Amino acid sequence: MKLHFRFGLLVLALVLAVGAICFAGNRAVTGMGASVHRVVHTDMTRVLLVTSVRRLFRSMTVLERDYLLEKNADKRRPIAVQMKKTRAELEQALGAYDAIAPAEDRPSWTALRAAANRWEALDDRVTAMADSGDAAQALGLAQEHAKDPVSWEVVIADLVKANEARLNAQVVATDSIDRSSRRLLYGVSGLAALLALTLGTIVFRGIRRNMTDVMNLAQNLERLVAQRTKALEHRERAMQLVLDSTGEGLLSVDLQGRVQPERSKAVSAWFGEPAPEASEQLAQLLFPDDERQRLHCENAFAQLAEDFLPFDINADQMPRRTVRGDRHLALSYRQVFEEGVFSKILVIVSDVTERIASERAEREAKEQQAVITCLIRDRAGFLRFIDDSEELLATISTEKSRTELQRHLHTLKGNTSIYAFRSVAERCHHLEEVLTEREGVLTADERAELTAIWRARLESIEEFIRTGPADVVEVEEVEIRTLTTHLRERRDYGELLSIVEGWRWDRMSEHLVRLRAQVERLSAQMCKPVQVNVVHNGVRIPPDFLKEFWPTLVHVVRNAVDHGIEEPEAREAAGKEGEGRVTLEAREEGGQLVVEIGDDGAGLDTEALLSKARAAGIALGDDPVVEALFADGVSTRDEVSEISGRGVGMGAVRAACVAAGGRVAVRSESGRGTTFVFRFPLPAWIGGRSVRPGSLPAAAARPRTKAPRAS
Repeated sequence: MKLHFRFGLLVLALVLAVGAICFAGNRAVTGMGASVHRVVHTDMTRVLLVTSVRRLFRSMTVLERDYLLEKNADKRRPIAVQMKKTRAELEQALGAYDAIAPAEDRPSWTALRAAANRWEALDDRVTAMADSGDAAQALGLAQEHAKDPVSWEVVIADLVKANEARLNAQVVATDSIDRSSRRLLYGVSGLAALLALTLGTIVFRGIRRNMTDVMNLAQNLERLVAQRTKALEHRERAMQLVLDSTGEGLLSVDLQGRVQPERSKAVSAWFGEPAPEASEQLAQLLFPDDERQRLHCENAFAQLAEDFLPFDINADQMPRRTVRGDRHLALSYRQVFEEGVFSKILVIVSDVTERIASERAEREAKEQQAVITCLIRDRAGFLRFIDDSEELLATISTEKSRTELQRHLHTLKGNTSIYAFRSVAERCHHLEEVLTEREGVLTADERAELTAIWRARLESIEEFIRTGPADVVEVEEVEIRTLTTHLRERRDYGELLSIVEGWRWDRMSEHLVRLRAQVERLSAQMCKPVQVNVVHNGVRIPPDFLKEFWPTLVHVVRNAVDHGIEEPEAREAAGKEGEGRVTLEAREEGGQLVVEIGDDGAGLDTEALLSKARAAGIALGDDPVVEALFADGVSTRDEVSEISGRGVGMGAVRAACVAAGGRVAVRSESGRGTTFVFRFPLPAWIGGRSVRPGSLPAAAARPRTKAPRAS
């Protein structure tokens, strides 16, 4: 109690001392403030107003003179406006001074206001006479200003002297108040300091007597803390033994993302020992070499630590997998509460390497089965696809143009998707994402990895490719009938040979059927029922004719299903059948091979297409819609998917078409659909045989292949 009393006495003394100083200071400041207010807000204001009135009187005299001297009426108008404005300012200044004028200034100020009124009245007469054209008489009338019984210059000078005298008196009074206030403040501060020093000395002597007791208590407390520390260390060793026995990795992270020192043995084995006196971030620990994943982890952890949404929802945004060396590790997260408060996050790390390997093997087996199915169904097309893909990969491995690289990747992704090489398509999609996020082109390692995945998939089916049946030339019945008729008619041998050799050419129906398979696969994937009509007209084309063009057509049919065909509900609302229609047609026309791909979908959104093209800075020529449609980097989709959205596929189509000497046209009608028309001139000589319009084998009728609706 004695210590508390002394302490209270010391505090009271300090409070009294501070209070006395504050009181004295406040009184001094208040006195000074009032005195300064009188000087600044009263005397100085009056002096400024009187000075302003003098300036305005002089301005009015100058403006009247300028008005009389100026003969041009148009130039007088701005002078008259300025005279009116000066009068208004003079009236305002006179009124302001009148509000604060002392009693002794009233007579002079009244005389000054009367003089101003007389001056203004005479000024009105002068300007009116000048406006009437009698300048000489106006000038004579202006001389009447000097005959005014009251001289405003003299009155204003007297007012200035009176205000300056009052201002000097206020300054002297303010200085006197300042000296008195300082003496009061110094005296009170000295007494307060003396009081505080006296009471502080008394209290300090009492406190010093208690220091010995406090030191003894501290020594006893240190012994108790040492005993408690040993007990805690023993408990921590026991807990660490339990953690190391679980086989899983356990580590705790505070809400700032810092990894805590306590961790299980498995975590140390997988991620290494923690650096002494270092607070490593969780994102850095999990993804030391992947900046993109590290940034994602940091952002997701910030939401997790805020605890605004339910923990499970936030935890779903956190990374679930990481790779360390050859180990695949699964991650899960738990909340840790201390005294009911969310304080830490427990990260549970599990080694799922074997499970991942098993899942990968299962996926590869399913992919191999699907690829073999494609091989059996269309062996010739499959072998052609392998040749095309090999050429694309060879180009990708050396391509230095970013635009061409994106086109080739997009084409390879589409073609490998058709023939069920899902792992290759996924890798192409990943490399497209990489190109989107960085400048430049792919690294040599990234290109080599894509080639390695392709080689591995081919090796898994090499036996089925090698043991396949020998090449077979398929001939349609109508072609047999045509040959039989020509033989009976004993046609020219060269003409018969031309027909038979034409059987070795590629049938357009094969190319169109492969595109139909892609439409069916995409329509099933996107839950859009689509009916595909194939019109091939029995046309055959020479081997390797348009070899680089055919693989790019996959982009057109993918866009038709993804962008063109609407959802069934939207089609029915627009008065269409719920089932969409896609038409694939090939024909010979005027010495040209014509390939048409059309749909009955929504048509092109030309406004959105042109807007995206202009935003990308693309120059639009005579046909802006076609230029925008086939420009690289332009897509009406805002989101990128594995199907479309990058804006590079259509550019690859036009580039391949132009490279083959063809041209492309587009017909589109809003709500009715879009049709792409590709025209290629037929070569004049192939293998020493003349190819004339109409010489390609074709049926008289238009053979069609109608695909069943995709489920």
